[in-house]
Amino acid sequence: MEKITIAQLGALQDEKEIAILDVRDREDFALRHFAGSLNIPESELADSLDQLDVNTVYHVVCTKGIRAQKASIFLNEQGYQVVQVVDGWSSYEP
Repeated sequence: MEKITIAQLGALQDEKEIAILDVRDREDFALRHFAGSLNIPESELADSLDQLDVNTVYHVVCTKGIRAQKASIFLNEQGYQVVQVVDGWSSYEP
């Protein structure tokens, strides 16, 4: 599984269209997120797989990287292609 930082994610999003899966709670997502991100809280992910495309590479992000790690491992086990953001919004300064 590939791993990147949130700074790398921000730069990558500026370069091309990518799929970003933000697994923070809806309240945190509403405060700040990358445009076009899909928000599925990590606690709801197992019941929300029908919202994801198995042929899409998802860049998984959260606040500090803990939920993104859990979600990335889970999605990878389910056959999804993921890139784990190892830190998170708490580390991002555009």
